[in-house]
Amino acid sequence: MNGRTHGSVLAAATAVALGTIAMASFAAGNHRWGGAILIRFSGSHGVHASDLLGLVPFAAGLLLGAWCLRGREAR
Repeated sequence: MNGRTHGSVLAAATAVALGTIAMASFAAGNHRWGGAILIRFSGSHGVHASDLLGLVPFAAGLLLGAWCLRGREAR
């Protein structure tokens, strides 16, 4: 496994999963501060400005997952 332990793979998968769940909660939530609709799909569905904030926890999850998968030699 290139110096990767089972625990580091599990930690990386957990980080990515939690980042994805947080991103989905931003997109699925109905916030008062949702902002302007950037892309409208229908009368009641679209991409709001606050949905883009979901990219922050997603990116954090990806970065943390990549950090977990780095070999012990690099640390």
